[in-house]
Amino acid sequence: MTSQLTIPATLLEDVDWDERTVLGTYPLDGDAPARASIGHSEVVMLRPDSPGVEPDLARRLAQEAATGYLLLRLVCSFRPGGAPITKATLAVRLSSAGGEAVVWSMSPKRLATPVKHSRTVSLGPTVNLLGSSLEAVQVARTREFEASEPYLTAAGVGEPTAEWYFTRTAAVDLSGQHALTLVGRAPVGQQLRLDIGLQAQVRHLKTFRGRLPASQRQLLLDV
Repeated sequence: MTSQLTIPATLLEDVDWDERTVLGTYPLDGDAPARASIGHSEVVMLRPDSPGVEPDLARRLAQEAATGYLLLRLVCSFRPGGAPITKATLAVRLSSAGGEAVVWSMSPKRLATPVKHSRTVSLGPTVNLLGSSLEAVQVARTREFEASEPYLTAAGVGEPTAEWYFTRTAAVDLSGQHALTLVGRAPVGQQLRLDIGLQAQVRHLKTFRGRLPASQRQLLLDV
């Protein structure tokens, strides 16, 4: 959609973790999550002639003079070390005093890896005649199939809050950088506020909230 746009460079800053008290969890040594960092680009205001804009959005940009569309690129990085992160959520909430601000599109919407599975089905005992004796034989068949296992899914299009859900899988341990793109829709002539949050979960269901640097947790923009 917007892959041809020139997006400003993203500077990453480290995230500190604050443990949340959740019913059913208990402290264990070494449960501090892996190091994480987060960053965002400067907001890019989209125009009908912006390169890479889909035709449908270009038409809306030309027709809706009272509405502005903006693009924000976020980068979330999880580093090795510490307790492995099993789940994480990155959220961006849009709000405007002049009217409804909502998420227009998100990318990626879903990332998954193929996983091979095998299933064995028992067909029940059959009786074989061996000479003068009877023998019950258990017959089974194994079927192999492939399915996709998602490790990143997006939700929130058409709503004020965009959320990306990360899930550690057998094939993906979440380490590395993850680039995310958000297009928001907000009233022109009003200040738009974007609040960014990060939450992670480690083994034993312990949950931590990211304490983001001030420059990364909130954006104010005149649309």
